[in-house]
Amino acid sequence: MPKNSRTIIAPVNGLNIGAPGTLIDPRQTPNCLNVEISRSLIRKSRGGSSMGSALGERVLAYGELNIEDVTNLVRVGPTKVQEWDGAAWNSIANAALTGGDTARVQFAYPELTGAKIMVFTNLVDNIRKYTGSGNDADLGGTPPKARFLLNYRSYLLIAYVNESGTLRRFRVQWSDVGDIENWATGDAGTADLIEDDSNITALAYFSEHISIHKEKAIYIGYLTGTDSVFRFDRKETGVGAISHTPIINLPTGEQMFLSRNGLHLFNGVTAPEIPSSVNLELSDSMNAEFLFRSWGVLVSELNEAWFGVPIGAREEPDTIYKYNYKTQTLYKDRLTDDITIGSLYTLVADDTIDSDNEPIDSHTRSFDSNTALALHRRVIFGVGSTGISVQRIDSSDFNGAAIDSQWEGKDFTASDFEIDDPEGIMMEWQGIEVIAKGTALVVEYSTDEGASWTTASTLTLDSSFPTDSSPDIVYFRTVSTKCRPRFSNAVSGGAFEIKQFRMIAVPREERQ
Repeated sequence: MPKNSRTIIAPVNGLNIGAPGTLIDPRQTPNCLNVEISRSLIRKSRGGSSMGSALGERVLAYGELNIEDVTNLVRVGPTKVQEWDGAAWNSIANAALTGGDTARVQFAYPELTGAKIMVFTNLVDNIRKYTGSGNDADLGGTPPKARFLLNYRSYLLIAYVNESGTLRRFRVQWSDVGDIENWATGDAGTADLIEDDSNITALAYFSEHISIHKEKAIYIGYLTGTDSVFRFDRKETGVGAISHTPIINLPTGEQMFLSRNGLHLFNGVTAPEIPSSVNLELSDSMNAEFLFRSWGVLVSELNEAWFGVPIGAREEPDTIYKYNYKTQTLYKDRLTDDITIGSLYTLVADDTIDSDNEPIDSHTRSFDSNTALALHRRVIFGVGSTGISVQRIDSSDFNGAAIDSQWEGKDFTASDFEIDDPEGIMMEWQGIEVIAKGTALVVEYSTDEGASWTTASTLTLDSSFPTDSSPDIVYFRTVSTKCRPRFSNAVSGGAFEIKQFRMIAVPREERQ
């Protein structure tokens, strides 16, 4: 390799904030926003369009009842319950809810008299059921109110129970087997997890078992085949999920979750931190007061787990950390200031070119992608009081607004070139070669570790990559010990994919 250039092929090794920008791997980034990684390419994050009318209040949760080939998508707010009919949202509430803006809503999908139904809870109102038609109704059998619920085998379990106005924050309770409206006889029962004085914070699946989280421990629950019905074994993990929504069961067999000090992977016995420096940022900047609003979804086509977290003074979980569980790399998004929740929705019909309201020229991916086909599960967001579908084909804007997408390289120095004894050597930075496609790409550089930026050029890109021997070239000249590149696009309808880039520089005098 010539001494005056350094080629970075597939710079997709993730966000690294645990070391100075001069010391990280050249394929890593010290800072990025609204990018996704697919097939070793850096892409602008996909956007989405509004999904019907506004709820008129904060979207607390989405649930999806799938019965054979019928998909019933339900959204719940502080007072409203509505179902999507494919074109509009319609109320299905038999009465207004009273949970308020800080309520936590969890769905479960048990069977009742041989038919699959949806049930949901918010701790304040009676547990409700919905069959897929008509309005919802209170679940029969007069079960206590609860914060969490889960269907397991032929049981319905609830946790963090409101028993006639008395909170049993450490209680797990279940219905009779095969009868979710019988809470008094048969196999119906309770268990109080009182090994410590902390509350239950989440109820979820884990492999073939149940996981019950507390702040400093996780319990594994399973059927005993005896009169006790369920047993719950405590695992001294030292951490647990902050709530039920930021929990994701990965294809690796691990359960990923957000605790008060960052992202963890539970393997059934221990729950170590993920192998990423981003936990330094999370532990320093998460808004503890509103951390319960955090959420998580599995985006399987990208091999990623997404977690929305309220950062700094933000009350909404609108900073999205995206962890690739195959490469163990992480990036982040911030598409808008008002994301309240993220969930998944099964696409009921194929996307078509005619259904796309954005220019074909802004597209960088194929309409043959399975993400455009019926039965694909897409990410949807609650944004303010509106539902947003983020995974439509190559949407470059988010609910009509441009996405600000950017990726920064490391701080390159003489040590990144074939220079003997590079310590203190000044470099004359002469340009950057880029192999990219899309619409446009702003190329900038910084000589002060990202504190300030100089725009070198705005490249007009083609719809296909240039050859490796004929890249786009941005020329500039500056002399410094370090230089950090940044590539971005914040234009409505804009898109880009970056395959590789090359820093061009020659050594100058030694710094005195």
